[in-house]
Amino acid sequence: MDAQKFADALVETAPSIAQLESLGMNKESIAKELDSYNLKLRIAHTELLFSNNNELLDLIERYDTSKIEIGMVAFLSHPISYGSYIHFATIDTDAIIMTIEGEVKVVDGQQHDHDMWVCAIDGGSFLDALILCSRYFALTMTDEHIYNDEAYGLALAKSIANTAGGSHYEDFYEMLFGF
Repeated sequence: MDAQKFADALVETAPSIAQLESLGMNKESIAKELDSYNLKLRIAHTELLFSNNNELLDLIERYDTSKIEIGMVAFLSHPISYGSYIHFATIDTDAIIMTIEGEVKVVDGQQHDHDMWVCAIDGGSFLDALILCSRYFALTMTDEHIYNDEAYGLALAKSIANTAGGSHYEDFYEMLFGF
């Protein structure tokens, strides 16, 4: 998925105002929630030290991704390049990085050389997977049956892992869904 398609698809995954109001959210909270689904182009592109013609790099260079939060995945306002990898998001206190080879993974927030989970074979696959996760999280906000259906969540995590590049990415999506 390219950067523009991701930005467009992210907007489509947002819950409606009526759904958020039914959860008891006030207007300010609703506005903040919906704003996290709307990516805005950066005034000046962020320049990264390596490029492998990757959709994820294109997204973080062209768009302000600082408001994106999909589950526990929170994008940084400005990615940090470390030469052989780029730290572009966090999950709790750990770093989500893309290696120079293009793989996306979670590393320990203190020791970036310690892998915690592998997330996707490449940036485009990670974006595809994140859109599916965003749809799932929007559904779980408003549908108690889906929220409580562990079998559905596990099956979806497996399917999303395949979108991300294969079954060895499954642990990450299960963790993201709380299983």
